[in-house]
Order: sequence, then structure tokens, then C-alpha cells
Amino acid sequence: MAQWEYEIRKIDPTWETDSPGAVPDTAEIVESFFNGMGEMEWEFVGFLPHISLAKSSVGPLEPSAYYAIFKKLKEE
Repeated sequence: MAQWEYEIRKIDPTWETDSPGAVPDTAEIVESFFNGMGEMEWEFVGFLPHISLAKSSVGPLEPSAYYAIFKKLKEE
């Protein structure tokens, strides 16, 4: 039976760049984020809803932020 590990990541639509005026739109930022996770072999499985929790394994959650859940096969 497959063993999975999970990762919860905040999707941050901000972009820092050294080139003035070279700011991609939010869709490009989010696409780049997901592509980067895919390159590290993480598979997207869902979003955490907007909830307010005091503590979690990723630290305090912000109720207005989006959190993506990823999984990949656990290395043995």
C-alpha cells in the first residue's frame, strides 16, 4: 500500500522582482507556484477552506489566505 506525505502551503500572490514594472498578474504567480511544486514531485489535492485556527502544523493560519494541500509518495 502506498505511503503518502502531505504538505500544506500558503499561496502568496505577491511577487518580488528587481525589475521595476515587471510584475506578472496573480494568475501567473499562482501558476508558477503550482509548477514549482510539481517540479518537486508534489501533487495538488485540494484547498483548505477559509477557516480561523489558532495553531496548525504550518503555524497560525490566516483566515483570509488560501492554503493548498499537496501530497507525494513517501520515500523509503
